[in-house]
Amino acid sequence: MAYISDIKLIRTDTTLDLSQKAEKAKRPRKVCFNLYFDYAFVSMPSINTPSSSQCGTSTMADPAQALNVPVVPLGALLSAAYPLSSRPPYVLAWLNDLISAQDMMHPELLKKLVLNNFCTIPAKLLIQLTTAFKEGGLRDRSGTFFYKDHLHKSNVPVLALAGDRDLICPPEAVHETVRLIPEHLVTYKVFGEANGPHYAHYDLVGGRMVRTFLSNFSFFFRVKHLFKKLPTQ
Repeated sequence: MAYISDIKLIRTDTTLDLSQKAEKAKRPRKVCFNLYFDYAFVSMPSINTPSSSQCGTSTMADPAQALNVPVVPLGALLSAAYPLSSRPPYVLAWLNDLISAQDMMHPELLKKLVLNNFCTIPAKLLIQLTTAFKEGGLRDRSGTFFYKDHLHKSNVPVLALAGDRDLICPPEAVHETVRLIPEHLVTYKVFGEANGPHYAHYDLVGGRMVRTFLSNFSFFFRVKHLFKKLPTQ
């Protein structure tokens, strides 16, 4: 049985241009299966109401671009806001919903996540991420390389997970991305039930039930594609 400790988690390197990541991805690697969490989308669906991720990214990117500042201290801002989201009168309690659904993450873990997990983000990266909400989807900093135009070339199995209450990378955005990848390579799953439990963005890696659902699901995903690679007699 595979446990959560067996799974290689890859976080977004906020100091590296995504186009550089694409170049690195072309190099031969021995890793067969990776699970990607964070901004795992290249385009947002066409919707009338802006999503929380769109509002949040634009809220930080627009002033940064107007003021011509090199970085946005996201970690410091969230640390300063945490007392207002976790103590009466809970003025900024809505921020917690962006991170974890109600009762899905241990309070101490949620506190450590908010105070220690987020860092300073280059303004250029935020501006680049806003292109995910524009026609054509996410592109490199030059604005000429559209990532979604190349997803159909993938030959690597993809396990795409979404949380039903994820406001940062909602299920619709994940689906819009995975449908561009060859269907036989994609396993897509939305976690959450109508009557609960519910999963927000970070519940997929730090929620109370993550060891059970993620280890089991990823185990069967790897077995499924491993047998496809075995030579036939």
